[in-house]
Parts: sequence; structure tokens; C-alpha cells
Amino acid sequence: MYSRTLIAGALLLASNNLFAQNIDIQLSNQSARFNYATAIWGKQYGRAELEAGALYNDKNTTNNYAAHVGLRVYNNSYESPLELGVGARLYYAYVAHSTALALALGGTFRYAPQPLHGFGLRGDFYYAPKVVSFNDANGFTEYGFGVDYQLMPQATVYLAYRNVKADIKNRGHLVVDKSTYVGVQMRF
Repeated sequence: MYSRTLIAGALLLASNNLFAQNIDIQLSNQSARFNYATAIWGKQYGRAELEAGALYNDKNTTNNYAAHVGLRVYNNSYESPLELGVGARLYYAYVAHSTALALALGGTFRYAPQPLHGFGLRGDFYYAPKVVSFNDANGFTEYGFGVDYQLMPQATVYLAYRNVKADIKNRGHLVVDKSTYVGVQMRF
């Protein structure tokens, strides 16, 4: 059952369809994150995106990493400078010889008013309480915020801060990644 679900998700991500796609690359001195998202539904009032990502951090001797798949829906008002997305992510993380599997709810925003000529603010937040955290985890949290500049309609560069942590049984909150990073988001 799980293998069928993973294969179906991989096919959805790999399909080359008419919907928009974006690639997001984030780098700091100790971490790298790669995200891929594709619109799977587009209607008058918004769109839905399927996403997948991987994060690697070599700051500690344990080389922490995390991966996620998610689904978000977005508002679709071109007249508003505020873009909102809400949804869920399924995380798998390895941190300090412990594993975490968590289903997190949350969202993302970008605020870029016209008078700022391409500059904007961005942020995201995802949270999984104990009831939807498994393996060694009692919870999982990711949040971040930053500033960006849209170079062209297909590319945005940004500087941001990220904090990803897992609440591990009998060990407390362990940091998967906590860094300031630069990023590039490309849309196709």
C-alpha cells in the first residue's frame, strides 16, 4: 500500500503537464535545501500545489537531514499584494541518531506591494503535535521568514532565516537546521 502511494506521488511530481512548476534552491554554510513544486489544480479562486523537498545539514557530526512531501492551496487574487498558501506536509527527519515522522499543518505567505518595485516579505510555519508525530518524535516544527526581490517574472532571489526542529522522546527539542541562507526560486 505504501509503495503504491509513493509511486503515485512520484508520477504526479514527474509528470510534465501544462501546470506551473517551480524549483527552489536554498544554501547556507552548513545546509542545503532543494524544493520542487508543481500546480496540480488551477481554478478561478486559487490553485493547489504538490511539493517535495530535501534538506541536508552537516553542522553536527551526525549530518542531519529531512525530507518532505506536501500539498498546499493558494489564494488567486492578482490584485492583492498578499499571496497566502495553507496545507499539510509529511516530514521524515534524521537528527542526532533519532528519526522523526510527522504530519504538519501550516502555511506560507509572500507580501509584495507594488510601491516596493519587486521587493517583498515572505514566511512560513508548519507544526505537528504529538498525536501526529511518530517514530522517536513527540512533535515537529518548522518556521522561517525573509526578504526577497523578484528579478523577473520567472525568478526571485531572497535572504531568509529557517528553524527546523524535532521534539524527540526523552531528549527534548533537537535542531535539524537553524540557519540564515540565500535562495533562488525559479518558475516555469
